[in-house]
Amino acid sequence: MKLVALIGDKTNSRDPNAINDFNDGARMAVEDINTVGGIGGHPVEFAAVDTSPTGQDVDNSFNLALERKPTALLGPVSSTTALALLARINQAGVPILQNSTDGRLATDGPSGSPWMFGTRPRNDTSARRATEFATSVLGAKKLGLLRVDTAFGQQGSTGVKAGLAATPLVSDKSFAYNATDLTGEVSSMAQAGAQAVIDWGTPNTLALTVKTFAQQGLRDVPHIGPGSVGFSSFATGVGDPALLDNVYGAVDCNPQDDPSRPQVGAWFDRFKAKYGYAPSYGSAELYDSVLLLREVIEKAGSADPAAIRDGLKSLSGFAGICDASYANKDGFLTSQVVMGRYQNGVFKTQKVYAD
Repeated sequence: MKLVALIGDKTNSRDPNAINDFNDGARMAVEDINTVGGIGGHPVEFAAVDTSPTGQDVDNSFNLALERKPTALLGPVSSTTALALLARINQAGVPILQNSTDGRLATDGPSGSPWMFGTRPRNDTSARRATEFATSVLGAKKLGLLRVDTAFGQQGSTGVKAGLAATPLVSDKSFAYNATDLTGEVSSMAQAGAQAVIDWGTPNTLALTVKTFAQQGLRDVPHIGPGSVGFSSFATGVGDPALLDNVYGAVDCNPQDDPSRPQVGAWFDRFKAKYGYAPSYGSAELYDSVLLLREVIEKAGSADPAAIRDGLKSLSGFAGICDASYANKDGFLTSQVVMGRYQNGVFKTQKVYAD
């Protein structure tokens, strides 16, 4: 039984920004399963293939993955890659648990596939929850929006506007994904009197805006970002932990602070001891992805691709590390959003939106 991840990491990627979080989560799950006899008495093999977002390299990576004759595929983490591979995925007929948030990949969406299932909440859902949190929990009466000028930022904008209700959006500014100066965009938030700012950007631009907020004396304004706020690489990019104290994030889960489920904390400690760094929600989701596959294979009594696909389609109530109740809804296996906040350099859970 073979699982192949379409995800680069520091061991196989030329990308200097590649991280190990995702593949280490899958590796740990495979080791745990093999320790207790594998799946149906068969050991599980795991391999990872570096996968670029676009171009000929995408097809080459997919070919390398298929050459390994996988039982199922994990990833990619980029919606750009998933969209580029759509026709190949349908042709291959191999179940795939992708780790992006693009709503176009929903089963009935314009780029959906019966073979593809998402293990993250939709991007627009996370943005809507972030907005609801800003208004109903933080009490913001005026919101500002910063967003990257890509599909990710546009979908975030759609989610924000869906969650506004009667709260006015007093400033809405977009910026390039590779922006290196956001002084003007941040200034517009202050000039408009925004009482909280939703910042739907990349890890690099998020770190930049946090520092720009501090430079402009706006550290008292709640600054709310998407899931990448939960990665240690974001905090490293900010540098000074004191600048994070009013930074919030809409993450998929928060394995370092899940007070209602002590088994998650035990898993967090075990992962950190094994790999030497704190696991992100991405680590937890890839760990869960492997266990999800074991669940549906053992329930079906078969590793046939169609049996796995049908098992994922009917999945309901599976308890994992990241989500206590995974269930398929139009090709996405979770809609949970966890709102967290940095306190003394630690990302602490504030509110869980279970669905």
